[in-house]
Amino acid sequence: RIHYPLPLPYVGKPDPVTLQKEIRALRAEVSALTSHGVNKSADLEIQRLRQELFVVKEEKEAMAKVLERVQMSGNVSIAGQEDWRIRDVVRTLEEQLIKERAKSQRSTNKRCQEQQFLMEQLEELRASECALRVRVKSLTNELALLRRGLDNLSA
Repeated sequence: RIHYPLPLPYVGKPDPVTLQKEIRALRAEVSALTSHGVNKSADLEIQRLRQELFVVKEEKEAMAKVLERVQMSGNVSIAGQEDWRIRDVVRTLEEQLIKERAKSQRSTNKRCQEQQFLMEQLEELRASECALRVRVKSLTNELALLRRGLDNLSA
C-alpha cells in the first residue's frame, strides 16, 4: 500500500551547479520541441488526403463527361445501359469521396487534440522552468547569505 504524500529523506541542500545543468537541459528540450515542428505528420496526412480527393474529383468529372457524351449520342438502348452503369460509378465515387472527407475530418480532429495536448505540456514545462528559476535564485541567495554568515564568524 502506498500512503501519500510519500516521505522523502533529507538529502541536503541542492547543488546550484546541478540545478543549473537541469535548467539548461530543460531549456534545450523546450527549444527542441518548439523548433521540431509538432504537426508535420498531420500536415502530411492532410496533404495526402487532399491529393486523393483531387484524383477522385477528376475521375468523377471524367465519368460525368462520358455520361454526357453517351446521352448526346443517338444510340438509346446502349446509352440507357451505359447511362445506368455510369450513374452507378458516379454514385460510388461520390460515396467514396464522402467517406474520405469524413476520414480526413476525423484525422484532423485527432491531430488538433494531439496538438492541444502537446501545447498544454509545453505550458506546464514552461511553468516548471519558471518555478525552477525562482528556486535556483532563492537557493543562490541563501547560499550567498550562508557564505556571508561563515565569513562573519571566521573574521
